[in-house]
Amino acid sequence: MRTLKLTSTRIIALVAVATIAVVAATVLLVGLAAGFDDDPPITMHYVCDDFAYQEEAQWWFDLWVDEYPELRSLDGDNNGIACQSIPSDHDLPAVAKRLNRLERQRGR
Repeated sequence: MRTLKLTSTRIIALVAVATIAVVAATVLLVGLAAGFDDDPPITMHYVCDDFAYQEEAQWWFDLWVDEYPELRSLDGDNNGIACQSIPSDHDLPAVAKRLNRLERQRGR
């Protein structure tokens, strides 16, 4: 059986590799941690004109209002119904398709 002779050059090389591995792991962990924040990936400063239909505004309102109270501005009369002034879309497949797109933008 052959034994590995640890010369000063090999020790330096091993220390260098270990240092690089530790630095790389630290950078990776810091980068991953920075990606996990409490903010949604898109702005929460919406007005009713940002939505095509009342159903979209309602979906967004119901999804986020507990975490982002500023969205209460979408419900002007505080009755729990967002953006009553914009048109309703009774074409539910179209609304569902748009809501799915908004959900993907949100990252859920």
